Amino acid sequence: MDFYVSDASGMDFRAMLKKKKYAKWKRDNEDPDWGELKEAEKEIKPQLRKVERKQESWIKPLVDLTVKEGKEKMAKFEGEFSKKESKPKWFFKKDELFPGSKYKFKSEVGVHSIIISKPTVEDMGRYSVECMGISCSAILTVQEPDPDYKFVRPLPKKTSCYTTKEATLEAQVNSHKAIVHWYYGDTKIEDNEKYETYKDMTGTVRLTIKKASKKDKGKYTAKIFRCEKEVSETVLSVVDQPFKFTKTLKSRTVTENHKVVLECEVDEAEAPVEWFYGDKKLTPDTKG
Repeated sequence: MDFYVSDASGMDFRAMLKKKKYAKWKRDNEDPDWGELKEAEKEIKPQLRKVERKQESWIKPLVDLTVKEGKEKMAKFEGEFSKKESKPKWFFKKDELFPGSKYKFKSEVGVHSIIISKPTVEDMGRYSVECMGISCSAILTVQEPDPDYKFVRPLPKKTSCYTTKEATLEAQVNSHKAIVHWYYGDTKIEDNEKYETYKDMTGTVRLTIKKASKKDKGKYTAKIFRCEKEVSETVLSVVDQPFKFTKTLKSRTVTENHKVVLECEVDEAEAPVEWFYGDKKLTPDTKG
């Protein structure tokens, strides 16, 4: 049988002893006069510094470029990425590019470049480069090449025609697509009542001067548009036509006071013919 000692509150003896012990500790914890003694400072634990990760980027992005087909031998894009040892990927539109005869890549200390050899109109579009999932892009514009047109049959150095006739200047170019402009001296010729231009599928080009007069003589030039070196010239001379009789007058014997017809023929209908009776010039209302 176990026996316990308790006080009037009913607390047993063992609990009373513990209560007195805790009370003593409480008194000890109150700050007495320790003199020069000080409470030891609590050890400060170092705090971990939060390191923010650097955001990589393109320091120098690609720049749009314009070249001309047949004139430039290459087109070059270049960009610089912040992380120097990064490896790039190049794309044309959405297709990844790889080195070869058409494309050449170069990377040096974060500077990445692509060289496009002999750019043509088919190479025109958006190019992009990607490092660590970060990309930048630029557009390549390729202008059409200068046309390779030329004269395969130039104008003759000299051309002549008769007054009142049509003067025809003719040459031939290597393609019917070539645009030829005509000049009289330094003045550009346009189609009108005086001038008529012509071109066919064989590349034959022609300038017709209607009812030529001596005022139309001089230098005429044919120039191929956008081909500055392709020029052909001729000098036109306009002279009076030397008409001739193809049927001469014949002597006639008639009765006095009867009508007589004298007749001849010339080689050109427009030949000016003058009639004379002795030394006297005859007119339509002149009586013989």
